[in-house]
Amino acid sequence: MVKRKVVSIADGDTLTVLEADQVQHKVRLHGIDAPERGQDYWTKSK
Repeated sequence: MVKRKVVSIADGDTLTVLEADQVQHKVRLHGIDAPERGQDYWTKSK
């Protein structure tokens, strides 16, 4: 089993994960339509 840790959440559909070897990956969730930073309700979405 591969372990990854979520290290940040940019908004409702974008997050950054950290792998065991300290490599970070930005992940965008497909099919999720969430407000972007600065739009109404983006903090609730985050």
